[in-house]
Amino acid sequence: MKRKLALWGVIALTLSSLLGTVWAANKLYPIKASLNNNYKYTLDGKQIMKNVPAIIYNNQVYAPIYNLAKDLGYSVTVTESETNLVKSTTSTPTTPAQPSDTVTIDRAQIIAINFADDTVTVVPAGKSTDTKNQIVLKVTPETAIQNSKNKKAYKLSDLNTGIDVKVVHSSAMTKSIPPQTTAYSITIL
Repeated sequence: MKRKLALWGVIALTLSSLLGTVWAANKLYPIKASLNNNYKYTLDGKQIMKNVPAIIYNNQVYAPIYNLAKDLGYSVTVTESETNLVKSTTSTPTTPAQPSDTVTIDRAQIIAINFADDTVTVVPAGKSTDTKNQIVLKVTPETAIQNSKNKKAYKLSDLNTGIDVKVVHSSAMTKSIPPQTTAYSITIL
């Protein structure tokens, strides 16, 4: 019960940072909170929640639960009614509809990840890592990243070089070497 109340407290405080007030017992009370853009959040040594400010209230640091849940791979829906908030999460990744012009690479190896550009460079199985064999995949918020065994949703920051993946990408590619295209899905094998 304490955990559930603490979670609702974090949600209320997060929303209050935007509104400047906290909802309690059908009354709004003003509070003083500040946002600090200098905080960096890491999970298992990897940065999460990039460009998300921390909320400082009563000498406590709070992170927005919505951003945290999103970066952990959950689909989050928050609705506000007159008297309550409803939050539902699921760990099942949502696979976006893919255009008919897709290209599937059943097995490729990740040889580079650029977190600044949100790109993953892969080489199809059986090919050398020469630049002419590489494909640079742009990872967008719509790119589904999941594990083939547990179907769990992952983020770009969960990927590592050297792992094998199945890739579905757009057939539209740049003529650069290596070519670049948009990834529709990346499945960890």
